[in-house]
Amino acid sequence: MSIIRQLVLVFAVLAIGFGAYWASQTKERAGDAPEIMEKVRLAVPKGIITAPVLLAQSRGLFAEAGLDVAYEDAYSSGKTAFEAMLRGEADVSVVATAPVVANSFSRDDFFIFCTFTTSYEGVKVIARQDLGVKNASDLKGKTVGFVPGTISQLFLDSLLAYNRILPQEVNAQPIKPQNASALLNSGEMQAVSIWEPHAYTALKDNQGSAVKVPSSSVYRISICTASTKDFAAKSPNVLKKIILALKRTTAFMNDQPAQAQKELGELINMDQEPLTLFWKETSFRLSLDQVLLMTMENEAAWMIANRYKDDRLIPDFTRFVYCAPLEEIDPQAVTIVRQQG
Repeated sequence: MSIIRQLVLVFAVLAIGFGAYWASQTKERAGDAPEIMEKVRLAVPKGIITAPVLLAQSRGLFAEAGLDVAYEDAYSSGKTAFEAMLRGEADVSVVATAPVVANSFSRDDFFIFCTFTTSYEGVKVIARQDLGVKNASDLKGKTVGFVPGTISQLFLDSLLAYNRILPQEVNAQPIKPQNASALLNSGEMQAVSIWEPHAYTALKDNQGSAVKVPSSSVYRISICTASTKDFAAKSPNVLKKIILALKRTTAFMNDQPAQAQKELGELINMDQEPLTLFWKETSFRLSLDQVLLMTMENEAAWMIANRYKDDRLIPDFTRFVYCAPLEEIDPQAVTIVRQQG
């Protein structure tokens, strides 16, 4: 065999080998990337307590999980985002438990499918100590602002009940969350019940005169993803992809808190100090646990007792929690006790 023919044979073998290697690498990369980008309309309030969702979007983790997200964050609260979903303006929303419970008395076409943020300090009562409010007992006879139909109202009532203060002993007035700090500053409100980051803003803007009212562990806030049952039936993989993206995001937030805080601060225009504090007060972990059900049951009882709802029976909230997607992604995250069979 001539030298030229030998060289041709060698190059041919190399070409075949390289081609096979390149094909395998291309296939491997294609296997890592989602084959189908599924569309989902996501409604989320832009704030510190929705950090995992905001970071999942900004870091491209929803897209990495195979989602083409139509992302809307112009909502003032989880309540308004959730209501937008119920009106058909979104497929999935971010919400705390109170709006879910409030709607469970009249409809059952939705459910929570994941909790990603929990905290006993996510909502606070901030008060003017120079106007006579340092502790919960000082709230008697004072004007206190709250956001109706949200965790703000529920937390205030829970704090009053915990301290044996009757609702009529406090002049509770509805407010908008973004106005909490200014109302406190003007003295129109001697205290406000509000979630983060509005609570931190109220403290900062009223430095020297404002204090956080001690609240013990009277209420655990749980921030969740919710979906309509109709959307989940039509697009079952979307919920799993959302959970997968949030799992990757919360891992990043826990493993690299300084970087996560930096990125979130840029997204919501917040300084490092409140973010560091929030990280210390908050658990970023995917879950569907028994405390979630207990919280919802307590919220329902509160709504009935305070005549926000005329029903006498508390709904069965296992019907409003969909465990299957989270169980498939992270089985240990689901600890809700359910009847067998």
